[in-house]
Amino acid sequence: MPGVGFKARLLIHFLRLSKEYKASLITSPIALLLFVIGFATPYWVAGSYKVVVDIEVNSGLWEKCLAGNCFAPSNEDWLDASRAMACLGLLCAIITVVLAALYVCVSRFDKPAVPFAQGALHLAAALFVLIGDIVFAVHAVDKDIMISWSIILTMLMIVLEIVSGILVILHARKSDSGLPSLP
Repeated sequence: MPGVGFKARLLIHFLRLSKEYKASLITSPIALLLFVIGFATPYWVAGSYKVVVDIEVNSGLWEKCLAGNCFAPSNEDWLDASRAMACLGLLCAIITVVLAALYVCVSRFDKPAVPFAQGALHLAAALFVLIGDIVFAVHAVDKDIMISWSIILTMLMIVLEIVSGILVILHARKSDSGLPSLP
């Protein structure tokens, strides 16, 4: 569009995006924010053990707290696996937000393959985090220790990533460009 300024081109491009894609521009960053909070906080599980008195316990991927004293949890294979899955999920979620910004703001990224890649990465993020959550919960939960708010935030992220992935793929299928060509 010769003679049209950057802001005008950006607005025109944004207005041409489908409702599904615009909705994913809201759900995707919210999913990332929820996951970052859950990922970083030590409340994936919480509870108390009765020894002589009740000892409050909470734990996350990176820190475990007993009666208010926090330390790095012991490195066990299941915890390392859960951390790896969470990190892969975080990486995928970050890439989807970056791709969305590039798709909206940079004309070179206005290609039909970009939303399909975004959709696949949204779904991959959800899958990685789901696996990490399951591994953590299976090994960390017992009769005295239950899941807590941090892991619930990551579960909400899974739902929002699946919704974002579906919305972006619907946008890609509805776009005038059609399906990406195979090599």
